[in-house]
Amino acid sequence: MLENLDEIPLFNPAAALSAQLRSGYKSTDYAISEIIDNSIEAKAQNVDLFIVQGWSEPTSTNGRRSKIIKNIVIVDDGCGFDPAILNNALAFGYGTHLANTENIIDGFGKLGKFGYGLPNSSVATANDIHIWSWRSDIDDAYYTNLNVKAILDQRETRQSTVTKKKVHPKILKMIQAAGSRFGECGTIVDWEDTVRCSWARSSVLTEHIEETVGRIFRKYLNNDRVIIRTFIFEESDLNKATKSLKVRPNDPLFLMKNSLAHSLLEPNDRDPNKELFEKHKFAHSGRKPGAFYWSDDGNVYKIAVDIGEREAIVTLSFGVTTEFLRKKPYGGRSAIGRLVRSNSGVSICRSGRELSLSVAWIPSQDALERWWGAEIDFPPALDDYFGVTNNKQTAMTLDEFANVDMSPDSSYVNDYNEDNNLTGSDACSDYFDVVEDMRANGDKRWVSLLIRYLIYRESRAMYSKIKRYGKSDEKPADKTQPGVPVKKTSNEKAAQVVSEENPTTSDTANVTAEDFDDEGATEKDKLDVLQWIESKESVLIQNRVLNSNDLFQYQQKEGKILIIFNTSHPGYDMLFGNIEDMVLRMKPDSESGELSKEQLAERLDDVRTSLALFISSLVTTEALKMDTHDLRLLRRYRSRFSEEFDGFVTRFKRELDEEGGYGEEKVFN
Repeated sequence: MLENLDEIPLFNPAAALSAQLRSGYKSTDYAISEIIDNSIEAKAQNVDLFIVQGWSEPTSTNGRRSKIIKNIVIVDDGCGFDPAILNNALAFGYGTHLANTENIIDGFGKLGKFGYGLPNSSVATANDIHIWSWRSDIDDAYYTNLNVKAILDQRETRQSTVTKKKVHPKILKMIQAAGSRFGECGTIVDWEDTVRCSWARSSVLTEHIEETVGRIFRKYLNNDRVIIRTFIFEESDLNKATKSLKVRPNDPLFLMKNSLAHSLLEPNDRDPNKELFEKHKFAHSGRKPGAFYWSDDGNVYKIAVDIGEREAIVTLSFGVTTEFLRKKPYGGRSAIGRLVRSNSGVSICRSGRELSLSVAWIPSQDALERWWGAEIDFPPALDDYFGVTNNKQTAMTLDEFANVDMSPDSSYVNDYNEDNNLTGSDACSDYFDVVEDMRANGDKRWVSLLIRYLIYRESRAMYSKIKRYGKSDEKPADKTQPGVPVKKTSNEKAAQVVSEENPTTSDTANVTAEDFDDEGATEKDKLDVLQWIESKESVLIQNRVLNSNDLFQYQQKEGKILIIFNTSHPGYDMLFGNIEDMVLRMKPDSESGELSKEQLAERLDDVRTSLALFISSLVTTEALKMDTHDLRLLRRYRSRFSEEFDGFVTRFKRELDEEGGYGEEKVFN
């Protein structure tokens, strides 16, 4: 037996792929971004996303069909794959930049490195992956395929061998329907059987693509360097797109013109050149001899990092709100105010492509903090300095320093001295001494500490400026004006009702965000938790993708209750998906078309059935799966639950009456 040991591969394909499926992406829009990385690196000018939705088959005899995303197709006009490279394109760790990334100091448009993007994002979303690529004519396209189930069942061990093959007719139909065309060269990535798609409904996915992809690739979308479009098709009719949109740049510094934010302004203000934020100004003197950080213009800091005989430059930029956005009808409760909140924090970019957006850098929990932003950008040569992960979703070293306490009473400098046995004249007296000491001793973390300090210092200057505008974005709408209801989502309204029925009586002074798990939380969710902790409300309700079979979970700490609905649970889409679709289609600006009476009746019947199934699951659990003792407890609980529910509903209806009914401002979230 021993003589065959050298034939055992380093990884078992089935086991390795199974583990890879559990180490994917925050959501499908981030997985799609990995494919767009490859397109941009291939110098594509156009990237088209085709999302095909259809009906799923019932999972049981008495089950019902539901609308789901069936497949996602991504088409670009980049330079295409060489057949030899395409033959390993769906194998992990075969990137074309593995050996030279550390030398790339001017990295704009050079986004790859690890050889994980294409295979990892593909298997994170779909079970059946198809790729066509060509370098002269679409009729000479080369093709390969990877089937996840075949690998897991050990029927195959790798992607299929590259061969010449015609593009599937369904893709040809969608290209023609979109008014698009194939480039002289290009690539098609077709994800079939998208069982791990984060959202069941195409409308939700496109909303996330517009916000997330628009933010990640904003520097490429700005001035149409790259054009990204999305098209939605029904599986039953691929000859006509039901919806299409061009992805606009979503700039968290709000400095770009003609951005997603401009479309949220009031019609009279909807000038694509309107200044929303302004560049933050600070004192500067240019680069002096021996300096490793400086600013040439008082808008952007530059940090030079020695890479051999050359320098790699990190840039640090800031944006702060104008007074225009702090006045009515804008502010925190407006559509653009909500976008400002979801874009809040510090954006970390690599080669102009965003890796992550984090609120951890924000020094306080004041809602005014959302009205400033910062951006870090660095080339691939500094990946090791900042701990860039192989899925390009975060920079771990930078993330660690986001939490370094920069307040005057911080013990960071003293702790550093103790940890490094620095005493007397060798001891560091401030943060710059620590940066100098780290730099002199080859500790790559010096760059992250310097960035942390500069962001903290400038953020406090921007925060002071925002406060001088003298207006809180959290001021409620004036109820004394007739016909002006307070804008709240249904989740916010329900949470308010529960909070007022059950006011927090415990001491919440010691409650922090760390007391609540952030599984599945977006950056907006995390910011909402921070603001909720500082508020008087006891309950917060959120929707997230959870890695469990629970329809909902709750977390409790000192009278604060966080309720999380699991959007990946099949019951969530049954309970809320149809309602969401009906509400969206009934809005005046809906592009999806109105529902017929028959369609409306069908969706309402689905909602009624799903609610009945929900109650039935509770009843069967009580009737069939409880011993006598637990049954008595559960029945007492059911009685108390019914009383609480009656109280909440009564109060909810009363407040609706006071506000004039549902009106046009009611939004289902």
